[in-house]
Amino acid sequence: MMKRFQHILAAALALAVTGAVPCCALAEAPALSVKDLQNLSWHETYQTDRGETVAVDIDPVETPDADAFPVLKVRAADPVSEDVLGEYYAKHDEDYQNYALNNNSGIFDIGMNIYGFYPKGTEGFHCDFPVQFYAPGAIEWNKAYAENNPLTAAQAYATFDDLVAQYLGDGLAYALVGLNVYGPLRKYNIRTGEYGDVLGDRGSYEFGAYELFHGIRMTFMVTSCFRTRINGIEREWGLGNSYISANIIDSETYGMQVRRMREIQTVYDDVPLCSFDAVKAAVEPLITAGLVRRIDSVELVYVTYLDRENRDIAWAVPTWAITCAYFETADDGPNTGDLIYEANGYPAGTTYYETLFVNAQTGALIDPMDESDTRSDVPDLIAW
Repeated sequence: MMKRFQHILAAALALAVTGAVPCCALAEAPALSVKDLQNLSWHETYQTDRGETVAVDIDPVETPDADAFPVLKVRAADPVSEDVLGEYYAKHDEDYQNYALNNNSGIFDIGMNIYGFYPKGTEGFHCDFPVQFYAPGAIEWNKAYAENNPLTAAQAYATFDDLVAQYLGDGLAYALVGLNVYGPLRKYNIRTGEYGDVLGDRGSYEFGAYELFHGIRMTFMVTSCFRTRINGIEREWGLGNSYISANIIDSETYGMQVRRMREIQTVYDDVPLCSFDAVKAAVEPLITAGLVRRIDSVELVYVTYLDRENRDIAWAVPTWAITCAYFETADDGPNTGDLIYEANGYPAGTTYYETLFVNAQTGALIDPMDESDTRSDVPDLIAW
């Protein structure tokens, strides 16, 4: 059964969890619930120190449809049960499995009938560049988008939903991010980077979704915002989010990738959040200084942070995510042209495309240039 599309929000703030944050230290004491942060928008025009005009036009600001915003402890999900993989093992020999199956804590990748056309270690497969990206509200479900593929978007999505239930469990709640439509598969030589023969003539549907925890997406790791030492702090390697993706040609021919966390403890059933005005106030100085030159989306989600003592445990904490064009200095090159590929809505190959995070309780911006060893630690929390 198809799951409902769900959008995202967030809110909650007040006393102390991992440490104490006196209210007098905050720009404003967090006093709102997630229900107070619905129906938000951001329409503002700013003049920058560079003499440029930046227009912010975000409507809606994405917030979760939830009654509360719990704080959670999470860790990498267990591998998929061997019993669940029985049919897969029966269809594919060991060599194929070694090539197309990755089943570990927090990571699950599986290929059914689309890998193994070529010697392991020499060639992989590559989908022709997406014809188009469609946000959930823009998908025409009765339309067959993929090249030479009779499946409609609705039929392909039903397969996606079945795969989620088959491998991850019936009843798992998720929020659809969107649909990529790809051309046919081609051989790809890993060693030379060259593309080879087309493997069949059918295009495919790739759906992406975030798992919902208490009705809220677990979208990012805090490390996603840092510009420096991206791979340099070993203790950060265990952080994760919960994302599900599947590229589907038909119900028997697909590839699926899962990065998943599981909840191990609800630390707070709900926490107070700051106002959206406080969030804007954290970002506006970057706009006027010429550092943030475009904002594409704003959403309230779970971001995972490190436990201060156990590197295998993360905390899922309410955080605002602002997707934008961010420049490290106002002297960086001019913002010319779109930073987004028109074809699929994904970031272009630019170092300027960034997601900034703002603490949803304190309204404090997380410094994207932070290089400290403690930059990913769970922040002090505030309880009601």
